[in-house]
Amino acid sequence: MKRNLMFIILIIIVLSACSDGQLNNEYSEKDVATLSNDGTVLEGSKDFELLSKSDQIAESSVPFTLVKAFVPDDDFKNEITVRGEAFTFLTLPENKDHLTGNIIVENNKDEKVEMQALFMQGDRTAKVRPKEDEKWSTSIKYDVPPKTSITLPVEISIEKEGQGELSFIPLEDLADKEQIGNENVSNYRFFLQLDDVTIDNEKLKPLSFTLSEEQMSSLKDPYPSPSWSTNNGEAVKFYEKNEQLFTKKRIQGITLNTLPYSTVIDVVHFDEHGNSTVLKEDIVLKENESKYLPFEKETIEKLYEKDRRQFIKVTNNREENILADMKALDNGSKPFPTSYQGIIELHPMKEGE
Repeated sequence: MKRNLMFIILIIIVLSACSDGQLNNEYSEKDVATLSNDGTVLEGSKDFELLSKSDQIAESSVPFTLVKAFVPDDDFKNEITVRGEAFTFLTLPENKDHLTGNIIVENNKDEKVEMQALFMQGDRTAKVRPKEDEKWSTSIKYDVPPKTSITLPVEISIEKEGQGELSFIPLEDLADKEQIGNENVSNYRFFLQLDDVTIDNEKLKPLSFTLSEEQMSSLKDPYPSPSWSTNNGEAVKFYEKNEQLFTKKRIQGITLNTLPYSTVIDVVHFDEHGNSTVLKEDIVLKENESKYLPFEKETIEKLYEKDRRQFIKVTNNREENILADMKALDNGSKPFPTSYQGIIELHPMKEGE
């Protein structure tokens, strides 16, 4: 895999409290904006600038046909150099309560792509609107025609007392037959600097570790990737019926991938309308330990009551630790960056045949 941190930022997109079983239900479909291709806001082009650079990000035997990215405007960008490459993060000027940038979707497929752009400041939805529009929404839906690139200028509301990170989560409305049960939903998380930050050696120590050459060569997934589980961490089985994806049993929780280092994660539920609920906080994953995290019974009941797309988000290295992670990499205190955010989607349950 070829790495360029600046391009990775462009293209790999590729009240918070612990839940007592209840799921936040503040927002509904009316809080989601839907844009029409008839207006001037969604002007298409045939320029596939990001797709043309995709071979600089990853090697693939099959050409890439879709890119979803958020590119912040220069006024809100800052960067450090990490091993000779630029690592970009966000800053919010004192006189601003929102930041601006462009959502870019390049669709080189033969069919349209149904997009929903959602932003989260930490564990809460960040309101968004097309640039110079008046109405804020929890997310923006629009279609990208085949063989078309659309750049949508947007404004994103930022809480100055909120968490110091911003995630871009582009939800693509896939046909059920195209979905994979535990596949991660593409997303990108920026460090968002809201105040002065000092990264000293004490901050780097918990993020530092070494691996032997043998350990490095045997690594398959070096991140705390989540997968759906039934009782006691048993893997959920998925099946397709009438071109729809189902699980044979109700999910009971998630299992996290075994890691060659220690880290701390949070687990958040969110849905397509912008509701979010912290389910687990400050969960310690020890080196070489597989972790099953069961959900409360009432939480599971509420999950299956909702008639909307729902997701679980697993995140480590929160806020300024994203920056500390890169500094630890730069000074040789770790072999690779470990900041991670994995998102998986809940599928309906139906007894298999």
